[in-house]
Amino acid sequence: MQIRREEIRTGLLVLVSVAIITAVLLALGAPGVFKPVNTYHIFFDNAGGIKLGAPVLLAGRKIGQVTKLSSPVPLADRPKPEQGKPEYEALIEVRVDRDAQIYNNVQVRMVQYSLLGEQVIDFSSGDESTGAAKNGTYFKGERQKDFSASIAEAVDVVKNVVTPVAQEAEKTMAQLRDTASSLKDMTQPGGNIDQAIVNFRDFGHNLVEISGSNGKIQLTLDNLQTLTGPNGHLHDAIENIDKLTTDLAKNKNIEISLQNFRQASDQLKSTMSSLSPDLTQAGHNIQQFSDTVKREPWRLIWHSQKQYPEDNAQPQPVRRRR
Repeated sequence: MQIRREEIRTGLLVLVSVAIITAVLLALGAPGVFKPVNTYHIFFDNAGGIKLGAPVLLAGRKIGQVTKLSSPVPLADRPKPEQGKPEYEALIEVRVDRDAQIYNNVQVRMVQYSLLGEQVIDFSSGDESTGAAKNGTYFKGERQKDFSASIAEAVDVVKNVVTPVAQEAEKTMAQLRDTASSLKDMTQPGGNIDQAIVNFRDFGHNLVEISGSNGKIQLTLDNLQTLTGPNGHLHDAIENIDKLTTDLAKNKNIEISLQNFRQASDQLKSTMSSLSPDLTQAGHNIQQFSDTVKREPWRLIWHSQKQYPEDNAQPQPVRRRR
């Protein structure tokens, strides 16, 4: 009797365990058996990487799974693609919880959260004002760029950005190498900097010699002090000039000289005034002589009388006033 009870308990435990496992499998593999769900259809350009049973997310939270894949979709059943985008060749059917807030205007993406992770479908950025999506609604989805596309973009970035920078860096390093080589040539023994230092050392040595106690600068300063000192030649010359100007001012020699110069100028002016007619006639004769020599040079050898217009001029009658 005791054995039969244990067998019954064991059988009941097995039946309960099988029921629980079946329920779990149905809940995981067949959504909608225990909880109401909605079915949505999503068009993609490519269904590569997605699998049946793949998770369906709503802003990162799991709300269902993929139940059916169709590819390629007949041309008559495909939606018109947007400009610049490929054809929608794949149709994916998903089932999600009916309580999930999926709206008519929502962004649907096929994403991969890790390099080796599986593809999932994610609903996000829904617009509540457009209303909740009904069962059987069709959506247009977009694929996230896969790893190969990311590698291609990275290659393009390296090619278009990193490579020019590397080339410029290489040119800069070459210029720095040339600069270092030039500095090495300039600083080596016999170079420009070495010669400049030697010349500067010679200049300092010459400057010390010139500015020494017996140098040329000191001798020049001594001569200048001798020249401008109390007993120097410059001092004596200034004193002589001062004495001369004092004597001139004392004897009124400058005033007398100016008066004599004024008188001589008046006499010269009077003399020139008295000689002005004679000088005018002499100038007229010289002009006639030069004109004769230029026009009739033979008169210097053959003497003949020249007729002038004024000699034959008839005197004008003088009209008397009535």
